[in-house]
Amino acid sequence: MNRLDRRMIVVAGRRRVPLAPWELAMEQRVRGAAARRARAMLRQGRMVLMRHPRWADVPGFLHDLAEDLAVDAPELLSTRLDLSNLVTQGGQVGPEGWARLLSRLSEAAGVPLPTAAAWPMAREGFRFGLHAVLEGSREMPARALLAHGAHHLPVDVLQDLANTWAKWSRPGAEPPSLRLLLAVRGANVDAVEDAHLLSLPDWELNELTSYLTGWLGLAPDVARKALIVARAMGLPLEPADVALSAFVPGLEAGLDGALADYAAPLAAAVAAAAARGGVLRYVATIRADGVQVGLREVPSDSAIGSLRGPDNLLQFRTRRYRDYPLVIRGPGAGAEVTAAGVLGDLIRVATGS
Repeated sequence: MNRLDRRMIVVAGRRRVPLAPWELAMEQRVRGAAARRARAMLRQGRMVLMRHPRWADVPGFLHDLAEDLAVDAPELLSTRLDLSNLVTQGGQVGPEGWARLLSRLSEAAGVPLPTAAAWPMAREGFRFGLHAVLEGSREMPARALLAHGAHHLPVDVLQDLANTWAKWSRPGAEPPSLRLLLAVRGANVDAVEDAHLLSLPDWELNELTSYLTGWLGLAPDVARKALIVARAMGLPLEPADVALSAFVPGLEAGLDGALADYAAPLAAAVAAAAARGGVLRYVATIRADGVQVGLREVPSDSAIGSLRGPDNLLQFRTRRYRDYPLVIRGPGAGAEVTAAGVLGDLIRVATGS
């Protein structure tokens, strides 16, 4: 199964359900954010514990992460390994379990170890061997070990791994050549110190639907922006003063049904607006007595009608700007634009302006 196929399905228990286009877009956004955090953590050299849902396609995620590292950090080689079946029945790691765990880690790291008889293979022997693996990796190319199945390991084993890695990645020191990401499920990983914790988001369809329902149905982001502008204008408005009109009505009964029921009316509204030389835009109108947010028909040659892509637009119609409104237009999203806005707010707070 290739990367696109993996992202086109969501695993719910044992049942695989094809994703709709909107669900695919949301899943890609959430998974991409998790991958970016994982890459940043691995660069720091400390061990990463990735907590994931029961049904998540973890091997597929790790495969994608390895491909991302090959592009984003080509100097950081990546190896995937499975740590399942290391614990004896009863949840304990016996001598054979310690030996198998150390063997898999050293093999994935490409660091040969002395024979097992060189030290007693128990918990202390494992720590000694793990130090030998890290020491032997000093002169080798940097490598990231991406392991799944680590939820079979007891928490004290995860703690030992984290403590060992922490000694090799102190703040201000050069990160170790060997990096480790353990994908765990159902373990009490919050008790593991000295490790970065990354929670892989739960991509349940009902959560995606809830997120998208809020975005399409009530447009809270537009309402918040309108309130911010209104208060900057000196209007003492509250959220209760905002009249919201759903972009897609009937979402409470289900997203798929609402989209299907609204497709024909929306197409008719678009055609009717085009016949009158207009277009439909989602607009917030601010007045002294409140804010109205909803879909409106505007002339296609107007400032709002010409909006394309990520641009947002503020149009001020006042006594002096009645016939030719004052227009402020620019992209409403993006890291640099957001950072510039936050920096401006900090400067205003610092200077008391």
